[in-house]
Amino acid sequence: MRSPSSLGSLRSLRLCAGFALLAALALPGCAHSKKKPDLNELRPLVDEFMKQTRWGDLRTVGRMCVAEKRLLFLKSVLSEHLDEKLKIYDVELEGVERKGELRAVTLFSVEWHLLPSVVMKREPMTVEWFYDEGAWRIDAIDGGPLPALEVTKKKDARGENGGGAPEPEPAEGEQ
Repeated sequence: MRSPSSLGSLRSLRLCAGFALLAALALPGCAHSKKKPDLNELRPLVDEFMKQTRWGDLRTVGRMCVAEKRLLFLKSVLSEHLDEKLKIYDVELEGVERKGELRAVTLFSVEWHLLPSVVMKREPMTVEWFYDEGAWRIDAIDGGPLPALEVTKKKDARGENGGGAPEPEPAEGEQ
């Protein structure tokens, strides 16, 4: 006959083994399930984008871009000396719209001027965001004073591309 203390140890061992088995079965399910993007997660990034744009910290804005656009954006900022010449006075969020499962578009009104000019301009600017590797990133910028970025032809989870109509096939002889 076993002593009561050995029965308790045996139960504890079985309980631990049961939890280990349960965890081992649950982990593969977690690895395959991807978190769906939430527009609420985009709001702090939009606020940060507005703040950094307003204060002219275009290098930080560049780091908010999808990986394949970061260098292109920063190269445009540096080659055009936007970090020195661009003066932004106001950035207002006008709207946010979901565009497919992994995309969102924000519309801003931006008031700015580019030195040496002193003529103020107010223009609309759209920024398209792409949910990539668990985070929202800037994929395209159109209008306003920031360097334009074309939409990447990445597909969202439903197979939609963010660029609207598909690109035409190149004509024979064109590459």
